[in-house]
Amino acid sequence: MSPRPTIPALTLTQYILGKCGDMSHLKLQKLLYYIQAWHLAIFGKSVIDDDFKAWVHGPVCVSVWHAVKKYSVLNGLVTVKNGGKAAKRTVKESLHSDQIQLIEDVLGE
Repeated sequence: MSPRPTIPALTLTQYILGKCGDMSHLKLQKLLYYIQAWHLAIFGKSVIDDDFKAWVHGPVCVSVWHAVKKYSVLNGLVTVKNGGKAAKRTVKESLHSDQIQLIEDVLGE
């Protein structure tokens, strides 16, 4: 089995928002964490090129937090432009099909 590639955390963020629509920052962080955790458990390697920090309300990918911190309220909606088309293309071109299937399974797609 060939090594599993990684993608930037912000690309995965845009992909999630493109697939699921607007959501709270808190929900977004939890989905990122679940995808990362399941990917580590199944493939033994991270899917995103970033770490999570333990914060009061749960795990946080700090690079994503900085990118969307204007939504400082945990339940403020985070949105993506153009339905995340560029992120969808990057994910499909960069990740293996079983990695994409894992992401879809976590998202309930």
